[in-house]
Amino acid sequence: MFQIEATAVAATFDAAIAQDAGLDFDVPIPGAIGAPYGSAQCMIKGLVLVAEENLSWELWLWSKAARAGASYNVDSWLGRWTFLAADAVRVSGNTRYYYFVPSLEVPYRDDDVADVNGLLHCTLIPRGAAHVIHKLLLVKIYCQSAVPWT
Repeated sequence: MFQIEATAVAATFDAAIAQDAGLDFDVPIPGAIGAPYGSAQCMIKGLVLVAEENLSWELWLWSKAARAGASYNVDSWLGRWTFLAADAVRVSGNTRYYYFVPSLEVPYRDDDVADVNGLLHCTLIPRGAAHVIHKLLLVKIYCQSAVPWT
């Protein structure tokens, strides 16, 4: 049995995103997470979104920076999470909206690199709103080191 220390990585941005359009961003995997096994991989344990507007969002995850490839055999899409407007919570009427997905066990490996300097390749998509401009404040992805897999 071995002990794994969990850590959090975050991306903060303030950008205009059109409805159903994606905003690509990459989150560095800290060296301490990838280092035990010599590769840019981790186990995704949880997700947090903090937003100014109560909207539906999708967070897509990719194994490569190129994201969608020209053919099916090179596409690097791994999956997505949907955050509905009804999922958001807030403290009072003038605070931000918080979305949370706990208890995940998602193995992730950055297929662009073979060392500890990997990235989580993400796309954020606003869904189901009549608004055109959205301001997202924070995407936080909780990770921990993972035993290597092939």
